[in-house]
Amino acid sequence: MRKRDMHILSAGILMYTSDLRFQVIHPDKSENWTLQIKSPQERDSGVYECQVSTEPKMSLNYSLNVVDCYRRLFTRDNFPVKAFPVAVS
Repeated sequence: MRKRDMHILSAGILMYTSDLRFQVIHPDKSENWTLQIKSPQERDSGVYECQVSTEPKMSLNYSLNVVDCYRRLFTRDNFPVKAFPVAVS
């Protein structure tokens, strides 16, 4: 869940957001779940909550800070390439 707007992004592998940059990764026979955000943007910064449907409910909050700065890199042919740093805590 994205806490700023209380938007449920997924339940299990089912997605409840129309933003195709968000994807849930859950390898077979694994207890690990990953929320992947492709091409993160500064507006994605904030707190995200992972919940487990147990009694009592268990949850963990994760803070995502997307830094909107980039280096301008150039290839040998002088084509610009952007590199975006992302910080997760």
